[in-house]
Amino acid sequence: MGILLAATGVIYLVNPLRADLSHETTVGNLLIVGNSLLYSAYIVASKDLFERYGALNVITWLFLLSAILAIPIGIYSITHEDLVNVSLKVWLLIALIILLPTVGAYYLNSWALVKVSPSTVAVYIYLQPLIAFGVTPFLLGETWSWRTVVAAALIFSGVAIVTKRGRSQAVREISEHPDALAH
Repeated sequence: MGILLAATGVIYLVNPLRADLSHETTVGNLLIVGNSLLYSAYIVASKDLFERYGALNVITWLFLLSAILAIPIGIYSITHEDLVNVSLKVWLLIALIILLPTVGAYYLNSWALVKVSPSTVAVYIYLQPLIAFGVTPFLLGETWSWRTVVAAALIFSGVAIVTKRGRSQAVREISEHPDALAH
């Protein structure tokens, strides 16, 4: 119920009636769907690895191996760019984007997966569009609307339901198996 409520809030916020499903956006739309499916598989599959080897170890190795694959592609891509004219401000913003919403988010998700179920961690993905809409007035000068307020209420309600259910389930498991805490 919570996931459905949060998803409804995101769909209402994004307004699929305004979606561009033209030929020019097909590849991008498919990449977004593929990303969502792969991220879901990652959340479910990685929980066991995080519990066994620790979130910090697994994510560090994941980033290192990914960098080995991505750096050559990145180097090839920027060979045609005039990097000398990129300002210090832009380089600092790039570093900030890499550290906070990328590395930071993955480490926090990994840490959370050790503590709660994958469904609880996954439901927080619904907060991303809401946060983006929340900061756009300050960063891009956009305005909030009633659509944003209604969507926020739906998303937060859904996240609250999933989080409460996850906590209740964890409390029940601990009370039924108190010796499990020792392991």
